[in-house]
Amino acid sequence: MYGNENIDPVVKYYDETVGKTGDYELNWYKTKLKQFGGPILDLACGTGRMSLELVKDNYNIIGIDVSESMLSVFRKKLDLCPKELQNRIEIHQNQMTDF
Repeated sequence: MYGNENIDPVVKYYDETVGKTGDYELNWYKTKLKQFGGPILDLACGTGRMSLELVKDNYNIIGIDVSESMLSVFRKKLDLCPKELQNRIEIHQNQMTDF
């Protein structure tokens, strides 16, 4: 998938399954962000499917997820983005309650 054969099965199919509902969610977040602005704290950011879309709208984002496997996929996707977008996203592996 993203060059890591050791990721667990949930991660392997996450974008293919959960990502299918992304347009509705993404549009909802974009509407709210127009009202309230950023920066964005993306709790349970997973593979970055929301963060990587929202950063294109010039928001600074901090992503937190407990799963290193999910974040590994996120980092690989982020590496494919232009540097200006990469510089606006921080990724942390942590529990939400500990951040």
